[in-house]
Amino acid sequence: MKYLVIGLGNTGLSIISMLKHAGLEVEGYNRPGKTLDNLKSIKEFKVEGLVDFTFKNDFISEDLQKALNKSELIFICVPANEHKGLANSILECKPEKKILSIILVPGRVFGALNFAKYLGISVSETETVPYAARHDGKGLISLLAQKNKIFYSSTDISLLKGIEKKMPSFLKEIFNKEYNYQKVTMSNVGLVLHCAPLLFNSGLIHHPQDFLFYKELISKEIAFYMQKIDDERMSISKELGFSVKSVPSWLNDQYGTKDYSDIYNALHTTEAYLKISSPKSLNHRYLNEDLVYGLVPIENLAINLGLEVPYITNLINTACMLLDSDFRLKYEGIIPAWKVMS
Repeated sequence: MKYLVIGLGNTGLSIISMLKHAGLEVEGYNRPGKTLDNLKSIKEFKVEGLVDFTFKNDFISEDLQKALNKSELIFICVPANEHKGLANSILECKPEKKILSIILVPGRVFGALNFAKYLGISVSETETVPYAARHDGKGLISLLAQKNKIFYSSTDISLLKGIEKKMPSFLKEIFNKEYNYQKVTMSNVGLVLHCAPLLFNSGLIHHPQDFLFYKELISKEIAFYMQKIDDERMSISKELGFSVKSVPSWLNDQYGTKDYSDIYNALHTTEAYLKISSPKSLNHRYLNEDLVYGLVPIENLAINLGLEVPYITNLINTACMLLDSDFRLKYEGIIPAWKVMS
């Protein structure tokens, strides 16, 4: 079995590291540019944290067509705002296989729906990433923690058993199929965790001092606002006829959080998050991905369902005015015609 990981950022490299550690055959592809050039200059990667070992830089493929044709299971780990471009690149390759086993890690909100529209075939998506991980850009991959259980689904549930069969045994312990696609895509919590803290700390983001994102930049007041966004996400899900975990409960399920009474305490007692540094720019995936492909489609879904989400709407408006950019227009995906359950 050969695996392909597309997108060699923190998530992609963490998955490659664990596949390498398991002695499995894997290739990695990243679009041309500075990130790829830097990765190619690294001769050896050192992994620390969950496992400690080194592996040679022999996995990078620059031929996407060849890599697609050789792979049985494809992990796509690029931001949601890059899904359309990647899907077009895959189509241009004209892969030999008509049906590709693809799993978006993660899909953000409606990721599998959008990617299927771009690519023309159904794919699956996860609610989150399997590892809290960071690459220092110099070959050190820190695997800070492993999620206890993450779920993946698709609008075409016939794909799920095939993906499960192809999943390596050690990942089957983490990845769990879920037949309710709506529940999986609405369980993505990045839109709660990232957008409000980044925007409400915009004055500090460009400061030369380094800050720890969750430990130092999330006050009780910001956590209160985050909780309101989470409440709106859960309310939409309830109207659709299912329940999703609150962020504090989700953190406890994934990491065994010491105090999950509310978002503030949960984030400040989740060891895996306490060492994560803050972005140094507002031009970051926490807005370009989590707001544009998280909050924006959820707001649109709420509108279609006749629901008000004032905290989500206010935060999107704040981003638009603060950065003088209409983030709503940047969303290129679809809004499913889901109905309120009577």
